[in-house]
Parts: sequence; structure tokens; C-alpha cells
Amino acid sequence: MRRALLLLTLAAALAPGRAEASPWTPERGHGYAKLWLKGLWGFGYVDGDRERIDYANYGELFLATYGHVGLTDRLTLVWQSDLFRLFALEDRAAGPTRVHVAPGDPTLGLRVGAVKAGRFALSVEAGVQAPLAPSGPVQEVQTRQPPHASFGQLVRGPGVVSLPLRVHAGWGGDRGYAAGMVGWETRLGGFDDRAAFSLEAGMTFRGGWSGRVRVSGVVVAVEGTAERIESPSGQGNGVSYLGFAAEGEHELRPGWFLGGVLEGGLGLLRRQTGGPVLSLAVARAF
Repeated sequence: MRRALLLLTLAAALAPGRAEASPWTPERGHGYAKLWLKGLWGFGYVDGDRERIDYANYGELFLATYGHVGLTDRLTLVWQSDLFRLFALEDRAAGPTRVHVAPGDPTLGLRVGAVKAGRFALSVEAGVQAPLAPSGPVQEVQTRQPPHASFGQLVRGPGVVSLPLRVHAGWGGDRGYAAGMVGWETRLGGFDDRAAFSLEAGMTFRGGWSGRVRVSGVVVAVEGTAERIESPSGQGNGVSYLGFAAEGEHELRPGWFLGGVLEGGLGLLRRQTGGPVLSLAVARAF
């Protein structure tokens, strides 16, 4: 049972995905915007040696946004950011739960439509992520059982500039689609460079309903020189994961969508916390 629960593990780079990892570029002036609230109930931290540690009560609440708009028929402006991050961590030795709030690290990028042949599309996206969230440790992370030894620090952001580069490809049918992404994330400040990937498929149903599933991951590819901090937030250096997301969405009225997402982990975990991630999202296509 505990092993099954551990599989519901935080995938910090995952986010509600309708059109988010799309290889398709919209026409000029058209686009998509999404706002979502994401909550995590954390348990079962996996450290850098992939050992599971039972630790103090922990939770997160994030408000995030994503959007893209066509600048030309083949050039798209893309943005994504947590608007705020709330971290709540119990001080197991002293008793109270402490709450820490921070802004997110916004990413701004450009997506270029490279190939469009029938129902197949391929695009290349490059961006930059700015480190707005404070990066210093704010609280010790303690084991659940006495003597409540400290084994890590809670951090709210990495504090370094990241430069993601991604290639998206996909096929779209009348009622469904399949898409994939491979990418590379160069991180400054001595942080590890990471490889990223995702596979997703979705379908539209009657009555304005749609659904999609996605598997995505981040793997340390080139180790840097910066210190690795054990932190349940997954915002530090040396984080790897493989996770899934399942999303359902309903078109309330033309161009307006309401959706929910369940996210969890599948393996390759390093410096991540266990716990299901649930999101509620509202989106607008224009």
C-alpha cells in the first residue's frame, strides 16, 4: 500500500496541458490562455540516493498561468509562470506549521512553426526563465519520527536563469491528437543541465467534453558544480522525475473551458516528494 501511495509523486514541471505543449502555431492574433490552482499534499520524500524518508507534514498551493498568441502564422509568443507559490511545512520538533509565500519564476519564449504537412506539425521553441523567487533556505525539513532529525532545507525557487529549448511534433485528427516533445534545459549558476521529454494524447467527446493523458519527465543530463539541496519543493538542484497527468475539460461556452487535472509519479525520482497533485483550471481560446 505504501509503495502504491508513493507512486502518486510530485511532478513539478508538469502543468495542465490543453494546447500547452502544442506543435501547432496559431494564426496571427489568435491564441490561448489558462489560469489554474494546483494543490499538493506531500509525503514520502525521495532523496538524492533514491531513499524514501518519512518527513513532517507538508503541502503546496500554487496559482499559475500559461498562454500563447500568434505573432505571425508561424511565430508564436509563449509565456508560463506560477503567479504565487505557498509552501506549508510542519516544524516537527517545535510543533507549529510554518507558511512561506513566494512569486514564481516566469518563462517567456518563442515557438517557430518549422513543418506543417497535412495533419502533421513540427515546431521549435526557445525561451528564458527568470529567477524571481527567493532561493535561500527558509526552514529545516525534519523526519516524522523522533528525534525529528533534519535532513534538508525548504527552498522556494532555484535562483538561477534557465534556458529551455524544445522540439514539438504532433498529429491532429478530427476528434483526437497525439503529440510529443524533446528538449534541453541549460541552467546557469553551476546547476545541472537537464533533458526533458513528454508524450500526450487527447480526444474530444460529445457535449463539449474532452480529455487527455500525458507522460513527461526531466532527467539530469550534465552535472554542474552547484550544491544539491534536499528540498521537498523540487526547486533545488539535481531533481529528476517521470510523471503522468490525466485531464478532463468541458467547454462551458464557445472559447471558454473549465478543467481538472490529476498528476502523479511513475519513477526515476530524485529529490522529490510524494503526494497527489490536483488542479482546477479555467481557460480561454481566442
